[in-house]
Amino acid sequence: MELPRYGGKFGKNQMLFDLGYSDNMSVTQLRQAIEELDSVFDLVMVAERMDESLVLLRHLLCWSLHDVVVFTKNARRQEVKPTLDPQTRQTLRELNSADALLYDHFMAKHRRAVLEFGARRMADEVSALRSLRDEYFEDCGAREVKGKDSTLKFKEYSGLVSSYVTSNNSDQNCLMLSLPELPLVDTVRRKQLKVLEEMRAPS
Repeated sequence: MELPRYGGKFGKNQMLFDLGYSDNMSVTQLRQAIEELDSVFDLVMVAERMDESLVLLRHLLCWSLHDVVVFTKNARRQEVKPTLDPQTRQTLRELNSADALLYDHFMAKHRRAVLEFGARRMADEVSALRSLRDEYFEDCGAREVKGKDSTLKFKEYSGLVSSYVTSNNSDQNCLMLSLPELPLVDTVRRKQLKVLEEMRAPS
């Protein structure tokens, strides 16, 4: 089904579109795209399995639990998520059938990775990660701000997602954990560009 994209950016099969693929592919093309993506990415993180994904990421990169502590960004709060009836869910799944296949593929891969990692071992690490996140939240004097707040220095793009403020702005970790999505991305990009410039500078 051909549907126009809102602003040329938003529409059906958004995940595949964001990854550079057409939102209207044949079954053969879709299978090839999924195989390509599977070969390119060592790990695809799953939003509703984020803590498990972070544990897998830390082991893949030989990081510590401290390296994967995060505060939730750009996620609608539970109380403002719309309730969809079964028919609407089915319609959306059919409309986004290519994305659904992509999701099912990597969700199945995630489940296999967890089983290979060890279900009990994963549960223990997820519990440790959540406890460590709570410690950071307390040590940073962080609090969650629900909805828009004009007094915030850094604001999320929507009142449907939470913002965070910290009483410990002198701590770089606390500041980075509390930054909204867009300022955080801008900060990371600036640091990456600085590193790139330093690498290219003549010695």
